[in-house]
Amino acid sequence: MSVLQVPLSVVSGEALRIDLETAGQSLQPEGVSGLPVGPVRIKGTLSGDGVQFVFNGRVAGTFTGTCARCLGPADMPFDVEAVWVFSQGPLPHPLEDWEEEEEDEEDDGVTRIPLDGNAIDLALAAWEEIVLAMPLRLLCKETCAGLCPECGANLNDARCGCAAGMNETTFANKGLKALGDLYPDLKPDRSED
Repeated sequence: MSVLQVPLSVVSGEALRIDLETAGQSLQPEGVSGLPVGPVRIKGTLSGDGVQFVFNGRVAGTFTGTCARCLGPADMPFDVEAVWVFSQGPLPHPLEDWEEEEEDEEDDGVTRIPLDGNAIDLALAAWEEIVLAMPLRLLCKETCAGLCPECGANLNDARCGCAAGMNETTFANKGLKALGDLYPDLKPDRSED
């Protein structure tokens, strides 16, 4: 049994404190491509009444990879609040009584997970939180200046001489230039900027 699997017999009465740190790859479901995530910490409490079990805590770690702007190393930490409800038996079908649920309930931010077996598996729920926390692109820092499109110099380190000679036409989309020539009145007036 994995450390991420908590036997139901342990969760009774008082809330059980959970404080685990594991490699991000150990949370990854079989057959799913990995994410660039380092060690992940799952911390919170797990309580239950024998039918429903509730985890209330946080999932934290760091995404590691290459900066999308300057191609240098990038580490982006994440720390998300997590509330998971594990329920015995199947969950109601999402389309049953949809109209009634839409009027009665708002999205409460709680992840509901069917419970099958004699243990609660925290790995799948934690993996879902990691996937939802993944940024669209990794950056070494929010103010990353990136690379010079002319010479390729890292603009975070120093300014290159290319920037002085660049103008709007340097980066114009040449593939659509003919379309712009057909409609000269539609060219944006850049003098107001």
